[in-house]
Amino acid sequence: MKRRLRMLAALCTVFAMLLLTSTADAQLRRGGIAGGVRMEARTDVRWSGAPDVQGMLGGALPLDRAVRLAFLAGAGVERNHTGNHASITGEVHARVLLDPLAARDYGWYAVAGMGYRAAESHSPRAYLVMLGGVEGPRILGGRARLAMEAGVGDGVRLGIVLRAARPGAR
Repeated sequence: MKRRLRMLAALCTVFAMLLLTSTADAQLRRGGIAGGVRMEARTDVRWSGAPDVQGMLGGALPLDRAVRLAFLAGAGVERNHTGNHASITGEVHARVLLDPLAARDYGWYAVAGMGYRAAESHSPRAYLVMLGGVEGPRILGGRARLAMEAGVGDGVRLGIVLRAARPGAR
């Protein structure tokens, strides 16, 4: 089972990166919207019976000025009555920005999407994601933004996200 989970995680990551790079090239040929694909890293704590932690990496592609499409893949540890178990997850998010041009230091946004999760302790499952978040001012010399999110998606969840900053936009 562990071998299958690792193989699935690797395939999801490679597929997401190939898809993101091909769409990024198309965006750049059309003039791009706010700088093409931007990478992001996130950590989520989820409560679905027992708490668990997931770390994910991925990228977000701007669909227009206020909408970003993110592809994320990751792994984590979930806890249940039999102990701690490894898990992998993949998610696709559509993020709608309420302040896309970064007129203020802090910008609110809403996220809707879907995900897939497999673990040693249970059969694979799909789930819906609904989150609200706030993105802070630029950090790390203007190269990144830190965001906090809360909502539901495979349980109640809280997340911290580090995103590459876009020039002149969120």
